[in-house]
Amino acid sequence: GCNVGINVECSNVKFIDNEVKLIRLFNAFKTHPKDEILSQIDNIISEFGLSNSQKYGYGYYNCNSSNGLGKYNKGKYMLLRNEYNSRKEDNFYYDMVLYVLIVYGFNNQIRFNRSGEFNLPVGKRDFNSKMREKLINFIDRIKRNNFEFIAEDFTNIKVKDIEKSTFVYADPPYLITTASYNEQ
Repeated sequence: GCNVGINVECSNVKFIDNEVKLIRLFNAFKTHPKDEILSQIDNIISEFGLSNSQKYGYGYYNCNSSNGLGKYNKGKYMLLRNEYNSRKEDNFYYDMVLYVLIVYGFNNQIRFNRSGEFNLPVGKRDFNSKMREKLINFIDRIKRNNFEFIAEDFTNIKVKDIEKSTFVYADPPYLITTASYNEQ
């Protein structure tokens, strides 16, 4: 999720992950205008009839904050997930669909099965005002700094090519345990 790199004060950050779809998403946030990103997200939410608690509140959906919005969103979320998984090409629209799936998905995680399909179930939350603000701050930060998003396996990074003064933070894959994000 870029949490360490995005919060470190430095002049040059390279985010490296072998999940191409995730890197595409980050690069879409970096290269597209913020208003276009937010508009596309809002359009997807509206097009699929997903909840918009920022605009209507929980009561509008016969839900509350404790139980969340999953019951309301489940069928609509599954349609969106099927749309994403049946895409014929990768493009900006589908990058934003992936983001909406992550936002509305279980614990805002990202997970793909062995066939490359996004397979998280629906979660309890939606693209509320806090989530919108976090995305805006993230976009602003990556646009004003020298951040690069690279689709690469960390084992292909040559240590000898890294300058001695470079700070390296590696969040290794958790291969000794199984969690929802590394089952495959």
